[in-house]
Amino acid sequence: MSLRVHIVGFAVCVAATAMAASPGCDAKISGAEIRDFYANRAGDRMAVSMQIVLDSLELKSEQQLILSPRLSADGDTMALPRIFINGRKQQLRYERGADKAPERGDIVERRRNGKQQTIDYSVLVLYQSWMDHMTAVISETDCGCGRQTPGPVVALQLPTAEVSYFPELAYIQPPAEPKEYNIHKTSYVTFPVDKIELYPTYMNNPAELDTIISTIRVVRDDPNVSITSISLHGYASPESPYDHNEYLASNRSQTIKDYVQRMSNLADGLFHVTYTVEDWDGLKRFLNERGSEIAHAEEILAICDDPKWADNPDAREWRIKSQYRADYDYMLKNWYPYLRHTDYDIRYTVRSFSIEEAKQILQAKPQQLSLNEMYLVAQTYAPGSDPFNEVMEIAVRLHPTDTSANLNAGCMRLEHDDYQRAKHYLDRAGTTAEARACWELASRMGLPEATRNLAELERRMENEK
Repeated sequence: MSLRVHIVGFAVCVAATAMAASPGCDAKISGAEIRDFYANRAGDRMAVSMQIVLDSLELKSEQQLILSPRLSADGDTMALPRIFINGRKQQLRYERGADKAPERGDIVERRRNGKQQTIDYSVLVLYQSWMDHMTAVISETDCGCGRQTPGPVVALQLPTAEVSYFPELAYIQPPAEPKEYNIHKTSYVTFPVDKIELYPTYMNNPAELDTIISTIRVVRDDPNVSITSISLHGYASPESPYDHNEYLASNRSQTIKDYVQRMSNLADGLFHVTYTVEDWDGLKRFLNERGSEIAHAEEILAICDDPKWADNPDAREWRIKSQYRADYDYMLKNWYPYLRHTDYDIRYTVRSFSIEEAKQILQAKPQQLSLNEMYLVAQTYAPGSDPFNEVMEIAVRLHPTDTSANLNAGCMRLEHDDYQRAKHYLDRAGTTAEARACWELASRMGLPEATRNLAELERRMENEK
């Protein structure tokens, strides 16, 4: 179960009996306001966060305000890191070591009177079952004169009426998998008619060849990357005899490969060359997508698809040319140049990163991180915090079809009651128990259409059994 507590703000509601105040210390300090207290279970951890707004707090130079949060239920209690808010001189005493140092994890802040000032408080604690029914209490202690005194203590009890219980938001950790990637591009290197010799300065070749080489070099020169293979696949257009086109397609592909290898200074063993003698599939794509440019696109497409020409491409070409000469001449001039192309694939792997490295890579080249690495980075932040949310958004943006990325992004958006964006992600989160838990949470929150979406998901899950 997950505990969600939303507090807009509260004032002191119970004041303990005031003890004698030390000279120079106020009997009571007010003005610190707590906003957006939030507690949520994530696995074996409980995230607790709030904002402490000091805008109305006035501290004398030697005063200190200590806020001591704790969680409690049925006799169980857990103290959380405290917040020390110091006046100017009290802060100097702390910095010089004159005061007893706060314990590890405690927060120390100097108050600057008259200025807007907010402390973002966020901690992760080990979840315990009694926390399902807990309340949060913050004790306020006023100290001063360079030492802590048993001054008045004010207990700030958060109201429990707004506490609701929901199924746990089930963030899931994607599996650790090899980071294998592929860059696929198409190049239109031009050869003179019936020639297999490559002329780097011929027609549009400077730009086309530079694109291939620069793409390879960017990958090659990245210290985090290792190229595993470079594949080139050449195509010839359907005009001319099939045997001649085979000679052109095979040799032109090899010629481009030799040039690229020499210019990229990579081992020959990385390169693989294949070819398609005549790009009939490409011609059919033109007929489907740009058929309105000619008079007999449907008839020509039917000839291309007719199985009786499958083993005799020269006869197929002659039938198109002889029956629809005007259309053939148009295709030859406007479409066939694009059927003479070389597709290339650069396959590479990216090394694994430590969490600290991954944090740096996330800002510079997030595409080099696996979903598992991004998830581990997110775990270093409190659920619901801005850095946590940013990692989840990056993950789903880079992997828009991955079910785990969509599930985690959907959970994150439900944390912020952003149902519309949560629905967008959860619709692509698959039919897992975790996805069902998120839809159930949305339904219990009373969000529009969530109950119907939950029922639809349950039907899909049942059908898949």
